[in-house]
Amino acid sequence: MTNIPAVSVIIPMYNAEKYIAECLDSILKQTFQNFEVIVVDDCSTDNSANITESCVEKFGGRLTFTALEKNSGNAGYTARNRGFALSRGEYVYFVDADDFITKDALEVLYTAAKEYDADVVYTGSRYRYTTEGGEKRTIDIVGRDLKKKGIKDKSILTVDAPEKLLKVLLNPKRGIYHTPWTKFVRRRFLTEKEITFYETISGGDYIWTIEIFARAKRFLRIPNAVYFWRDDAINSMTREKNSPEKQIRKWVKIFMSWTKAMSSLSNRNDILKQNSYYPYSALRFWIGFCLEHFPNKRLDTDSREVYDILRDEFADKNSKEDLTMPFLFSFIDSQQRELDALQKKSAEFELLAKKHRKTSLKHKKRITELEKEIARLKGKG
Repeated sequence: MTNIPAVSVIIPMYNAEKYIAECLDSILKQTFQNFEVIVVDDCSTDNSANITESCVEKFGGRLTFTALEKNSGNAGYTARNRGFALSRGEYVYFVDADDFITKDALEVLYTAAKEYDADVVYTGSRYRYTTEGGEKRTIDIVGRDLKKKGIKDKSILTVDAPEKLLKVLLNPKRGIYHTPWTKFVRRRFLTEKEITFYETISGGDYIWTIEIFARAKRFLRIPNAVYFWRDDAINSMTREKNSPEKQIRKWVKIFMSWTKAMSSLSNRNDILKQNSYYPYSALRFWIGFCLEHFPNKRLDTDSREVYDILRDEFADKNSKEDLTMPFLFSFIDSQQRELDALQKKSAEFELLAKKHRKTSLKHKKRITELEKEIARLKGKG
């Protein structure tokens, strides 16, 4: 084994005592062993650090364990950046501490990367895992479109076509996975392009994905599923039990923080700067994400109350006379409520229509049977 590992597996960790041992074990058992592992603890308050330290010896010097000086307050972006700064591998692969990978994951990813000389290897499918239900394989929009056309999913290399990649990524159908663990990336590509995670409250992985899609020269999509995403692990960012007021303030802060980061990326990337469609599509997706992923208690507050909360929030930074921002946010919130209500009614209508079609089919079948019986009786007469 050379001094420089082929792959650096980087794991940000926060309160993952239930899962980190399984995560590390899935890496230790890889069919491809030329790797290093870097675990960065974001000041966990449970037993995660002790469990990780107990695993160090098993890796024979290939596991580095470090910790941030204070909790980052974000969804692992600071921890990923610290791990990346310590990495030495030819390629880097980010794995979340509460997930795990197939035993041949690194072999599949590294072999594909070398065969196609790829800057980025993107996996177009994954396993969605729950403790009770086990795993269920899901595929992205590219794979679904190929399936509809009856075409076998296969590896697709895209060369020097960032706009083509961005159009797929920013498709309103949201069919491309934004998470870092669906990307296996050449470390030199990231360092030369100075690509790291924006340390926003949330959504730094989405911006990171947009940037690598915009900058990669050789982008390879493979159909393989090598990652088990644990869907029933607790996510403290989106499942906190706060009052409606706190929830509203939080999603506004998250959106504003993310918008500043996205603006920074747009200003230093010519493709994003010259085509407003891409930043617009990303912003549209992100505000939808903020509204959809926070608890429904927000809906207990009417739009006027939302406006009052936001007016007080922005008054900390601006004059109460400036009503633009609170109005815009409360208006967006009200429009989302109306859209949610329409979608709910649409779903209910579709259900009723489906039942009606079934009933009509039964009646039609019964009428046909009766007509045949009448014809038979007439024949006897």
